[in-house]
Amino acid sequence: MAVRRATVSFALLQITLVLALVAGLWFAWPGWRLGLLTDHVRKRYPGVPFFSTADLNNWVADPAKSKPFIADVRSEAEFGVSHLSGATRIDPTTDFPAPSLPEDHLRVVIVYCSTGERAAPFAARLQEAGYERVFALEGGIIRWANEGRPLTDGTALVTQVHPGDERGTQLLSRMHRAANPGTP
Repeated sequence: MAVRRATVSFALLQITLVLALVAGLWFAWPGWRLGLLTDHVRKRYPGVPFFSTADLNNWVADPAKSKPFIADVRSEAEFGVSHLSGATRIDPTTDFPAPSLPEDHLRVVIVYCSTGERAAPFAARLQEAGYERVFALEGGIIRWANEGRPLTDGTALVTQVHPGDERGTQLLSRMHRAANPGTP
């Protein structure tokens, strides 16, 4: 009888461990997938340096530091739902020199989109145009929002983001996903 009880206890322990593993993977899935996507973008654009969301958040929060130029290369609909404070929306197909870009090619430029897939090629174009201190925001606004960092719609602080597309919907935490954002 004692052997049977031990077998049942061991089986319950195994089931509990499997359930805990599945639950952990379920909750880690969006962040893990966003990390894989970021790695893919880094490999595709090896000449583009990335800037972490934590470092950018600390930088813009420090009143003693001059602010970088923050370029949002998402659609107007995405930008209208939310964006990083101080960001300037730039059409990623724009020709250079664009009037909304800084004239100073030595100024730090941080480019972001939803995940980095649009930001990295735009950052590469900026480098080709002579901008020397260009970075893509690692994980884009989706990582920024998932980490609970501040967002604005231009008039007030907000917490939701336009997911951009189906992939963005899967990567963006439910609490930060805009309900009916319109088309990207």
